[in-house]
Amino acid sequence: MLRGWRRWRRQRKARRGQAFVEFSMVLILIMTILVGGVLVIQAIFMQQRLIDIVSRAAQWGAMTNSNEQINLILDEARAFSTDVQIRIIPDDVRQRPIGSKMTLEVYAQVQMLGSGISLTANLGARAVILVEHDPMRFALPEEPLRTLQLGDVVRVNTTAGESLNMRRLAGLAGGQFASLYKGDIVIIIDGPVLKDGLRWWRVEKRLQNSKKPLQGWCVDKADTVDTLELLGPLF
Repeated sequence: MLRGWRRWRRQRKARRGQAFVEFSMVLILIMTILVGGVLVIQAIFMQQRLIDIVSRAAQWGAMTNSNEQINLILDEARAFSTDVQIRIIPDDVRQRPIGSKMTLEVYAQVQMLGSGISLTANLGARAVILVEHDPMRFALPEEPLRTLQLGDVVRVNTTAGESLNMRRLAGLAGGQFASLYKGDIVIIIDGPVLKDGLRWWRVEKRLQNSKKPLQGWCVDKADTVDTLELLGPLF
């Protein structure tokens, strides 16, 4: 009887161990299905986003007929993966007259990583459009010209034989006391001040054989002449 009881206990432990293993396997299977489902949903969203990118690139491409402009939008798809293939058919804009067809194709292999799971999503999108315009060229915007500021080194520019008046105060009534000539180099130390419809800067000219520099107010434009030409900052 004792032997039978011991055998029963061993069988009971074996059944418990088997049940635990089966439960663990079921739990792992459920977790795998859940993680895989999340990855599939992510892949679906990425696929829809890729379709939207190709659609926008196609619409813009129909209007501009420019590979450069098309690729500006398709660059968003390159963020999906390092393995992205983009095709513009035909690639040569000379083969895309108004009314002809242009095809955009984008294919990407995206690694989807989850908890213990790795999937490869093969995404793709395609769009066919009618070219609406001759190839357009887009120029880069010109950089705005830098204006004068404190500390700038400038060169006096005047028409032949004329001088640039220096005044004690900004304004036509500021009292002229000296003149600057074409080619003189001065430093801007104050300003600007808008007065009498002109822009005034206080400048300093360092004189030879004198420790005290010449300082006064000058305009940076007279009629159509830029009287102070920027050379660069002092430091």
